[in-house]
Amino acid sequence: MFNVMISTEENFFKSKLVVDSFFFDEAKYDFAFYLIKVGEKEKIDARWYQNNMSAVFDVTNMYGTFYIRCFIRDKEINNKRTFDSEKITINV
Repeated sequence: MFNVMISTEENFFKSKLVVDSFFFDEAKYDFAFYLIKVGEKEKIDARWYQNNMSAVFDVTNMYGTFYIRCFIRDKEINNKRTFDSEKITINV
């Protein structure tokens, strides 16, 4: 039902939450995104809660394996869920 897509374009990772449900009402939720490097304890970058289901991260001069974690927050009851993208590698 939920899938976090990740793609690269020049020096940027683009991510988008894709929802495969006719009944999903985007207006009822806020979305946050973390850029996470595999093997690191902390997130590399974050896009805090907004009503946009996509985010762009600048990865200039970065290398390694990364993924995007998307947080979905119900505006009414403040319930949160997370979904991860596939991993993507940037070589030096």
